[in-house]
Amino acid sequence: MGGTPLRIQSARASVLVVGLPGRDLLTLRALLQRLGNFAVQVAPSTTLALAMLSRQVFDVVLYDLGGSEGDGLEFVAGLYQQGYRGAVIVMGESGDKQTAAAVLSAGAHEYLPKDANMWGNLPSLVVRALRFGRLARRLAELEGTVALLRQRVEEEGRLDEVTGAYKGGYLAELYDREMRRLRRYGGYMAVVDATVYNYRSVLESHGEGAAKEVVKGFTAIAKRTLRSTDFIGYLEEGHFSLLLPSTDVTGVKALTTRIERAVEEANERMPNLPDIRVSFHLRAAGGYDDLTKKA
Repeated sequence: MGGTPLRIQSARASVLVVGLPGRDLLTLRALLQRLGNFAVQVAPSTTLALAMLSRQVFDVVLYDLGGSEGDGLEFVAGLYQQGYRGAVIVMGESGDKQTAAAVLSAGAHEYLPKDANMWGNLPSLVVRALRFGRLARRLAELEGTVALLRQRVEEEGRLDEVTGAYKGGYLAELYDREMRRLRRYGGYMAVVDATVYNYRSVLESHGEGAAKEVVKGFTAIAKRTLRSTDFIGYLEEGHFSLLLPSTDVTGVKALTTRIERAVEEANERMPNLPDIRVSFHLRAAGGYDDLTKKA
């Protein structure tokens, strides 16, 4: 190779070599050592390679079609189906254009003919594949971040801006979903009305800001007390609704008692703020038929 030799100056790069014979493997290791900071691991079979890729991230997979068992096209396609986001270089017979086209269509980044120029061509292919693999992984990470942000935006759109409880409309959707689950699988659920009954008096005597803090405070207390499978929604003017899957009448009593105690403790800790005064009313409890009758 003429000119300045290719070197990888960035962080340590990881390469998984699949099916390459021993003598060629020694040559590859020496080449990569000259090329830059590479960590090479070897999988003698495609089965072991897939297992290794499920546990560890590799920047590049170098796969010798002639050196391992199984269908090479299935292996390449299986890599990406399994979630691999790096680059794949496939080594195969020279002049086999049909196989080259097939592996590239399956997702391989490069097809390297095993001819007299193989070792001379490999460094530039590895550098390109490494850059592609890292870029593809970074893109996948960004896509994951975007998905999480989208989910967060959707979740925030379902929440009441003041209290942080679910909006009444979304709570109705959750109720319908839970009812479908009960109808299909059985079980039971409770629906409880919770009212901050001094909301109006706090609003009139202390103003809107204090009234908002009262309902916001109750929501925070309830969320800390409820299970992860329970739901709290804010309706209006101090009125909440609790959806409690897999909860019977006894469970409702125990839960509301815990919330009442937590409210009392909060009132004692913050004597300078208006008290939270809450009452509960069991609207319905039971299985699908029981809840349908009381709807």
